[in-house]
Amino acid sequence: MFDQPTQAFFPEEVHDLGALTDADWEAVRSYFSLMRDVVNRNGQGLQIIVCDHVNLRDEWFRDAVIENWRQGKALIPTDWITEA
Repeated sequence: MFDQPTQAFFPEEVHDLGALTDADWEAVRSYFSLMRDVVNRNGQGLQIIVCDHVNLRDEWFRDAVIENWRQGKALIPTDWITEA
C-alpha cells in the first residue's frame, strides 16, 4: 500500500497540465511505470494499492485505476459517517 507517493497536493494531470514542469511529470510517470513493471514481472500475482492525487492520461495507467474518488465518491462513503 502506497499513500501519496507523489505528494499530498500533486495536481491531477487531466486538468492541471501546466501546473508542473515536464521533468516533474516524467518523474511521476516513472514511479507508476516501475510499479506496473514490478506487478507484470510477478505474473499479476502481486497487487499494489496506491492512493494518490495524480491521474495520468496514459492508457495503461487508466486501465489500472479501479476507483477514482472524486466528485462525491470517497474511500469512506458519506452515508457511513452520517449513519454513525
